[in-house]
Amino acid sequence: MTKKSDEFEKQVARIYSILESDKESIVTWDEEVPNPHYKGTTRQVDITVRKGNSLTVIECRMRNRTQGSEWVDQLDGKRNSLGADKVIGVSASGFTKPAIAQAEALGVFLRDLSSITEKEVQSWANKSEIRICLYKYEDIKFAFFLKKEKGKNINKKDIRIFMKENEYLQSTFKNIKHFLQEDKFSSVDGEEVALESNPLPPKNIIKGIHIEKIQFCSNISVSSKDYDVNSIMVFSNLEKPNVKEEVLHIEKHGLGNNEIIKKGEFVTPIIDLTGFKLEPNNQFNGRFIVLFGTNYKLKTIMHHTINGDNLNKIIIENYNIDIVWV
Repeated sequence: MTKKSDEFEKQVARIYSILESDKESIVTWDEEVPNPHYKGTTRQVDITVRKGNSLTVIECRMRNRTQGSEWVDQLDGKRNSLGADKVIGVSASGFTKPAIAQAEALGVFLRDLSSITEKEVQSWANKSEIRICLYKYEDIKFAFFLKKEKGKNINKKDIRIFMKENEYLQSTFKNIKHFLQEDKFSSVDGEEVALESNPLPPKNIIKGIHIEKIQFCSNISVSSKDYDVNSIMVFSNLEKPNVKEEVLHIEKHGLGNNEIIKKGEFVTPIIDLTGFKLEPNNQFNGRFIVLFGTNYKLKTIMHHTINGDNLNKIIIENYNIDIVWV
């Protein structure tokens, strides 16, 4: 099993979590199901859907070739051997016409999950958009007020080493972010902000010299980074082509598992910003905006991950240090 096939199966599991959300079902990815014909053994199933005593088995295939009748027979065999109530085959490359006919005869359900072309994505109407809001820092300055000690001296390099060893930048910008949030800072054009470091670092001595206070100053502005849809997947019913069923559209924005799933007039966002990469001197300000497109109703939020390490940390470059002796 490859990483790509794992991700494909997880994608299908997320879709079924949405489809089954109103039915009190339990959707599980990669489950070992007890083999009813040989006690003490199990069979691996890509995805299971359980509700009470009912079991649905879902198998997924991410292959280059269109899937044929042979796999349909295998799906039917797995349903019978596990005593499942229903079996569903999900293919990333579609099914042949004989396979669709075979599935209908055997009562095997088929689904297609495939990506549309780049050209179709560009022409797709009413796409969603993700906007991540940031604080942008420019002209960053730190002023270290140091107590004069006879026979002792330090330079800016010593202070930079001190800041790195004590993770001073991370803790300082965390406090600055909190201040800006409390102050409801909203300047788009930029505003100079000056703050005094409070509290001081736990180790407020550099080479035997006491730090009296630290002042921070920077031009800060509110900005954002927008992500448009870069790929769309379509999840559709194939075992009964003469029956029209609502199709799911899964819009992705190049942010890992972040996706917007649309069915009819309803939309379900799966929010996962762990794939977001911060540029130097930019800080996630705690706000993100999801623009679904017009005439959609929010159904539910399936997943909500916005506080990964990559969002909590900030990379600071090109800051100045002044030393003031007191």
